[in-house]
Amino acid sequence: MSAPNAGFTLLELLVVLAIVSLLAAALPGRFTQGADPVRMETAARTLATDLARTRSAAMGTGRQMLFTVDPDAVSYRAGEEPPVKLPAGTRITLLTAAREQLGGARGAIRFYPDGGATGGQVTLARGGLERKITVDWLSGHVSLAP
Repeated sequence: MSAPNAGFTLLELLVVLAIVSLLAAALPGRFTQGADPVRMETAARTLATDLARTRSAAMGTGRQMLFTVDPDAVSYRAGEEPPVKLPAGTRITLLTAAREQLGGARGAIRFYPDGGATGGQVTLARGGLERKITVDWLSGHVSLAP
């Protein structure tokens, strides 16, 4: 008595692979959509950490430090560190004091040696997602809105 043939032929496997490939090509964004919230959260937390590090650097060195935002270049610069480029498709905006406008869309939040700051808000947006990071002008405290 022989066992029934439960295996697929090579032709059947090729047909199934072709159908799966066509479906994957027709729905390219569906497989990567879940990564956008993770990218946004990572970028927002990194930016908030860099703001807090700039505040700490001002307090540690006894000198004022700038956290500069450049919406045109989609980047920011924490103190004297090299600029950080944000992921493609991300928008960054800055709400800050008028005296901290650096020309064009560029601006800064200034941190003082006593821990205070000029205050402001940095907003990251990507697709329909948005995260706001706020710097309190009095205390210099950095908070990431839930």
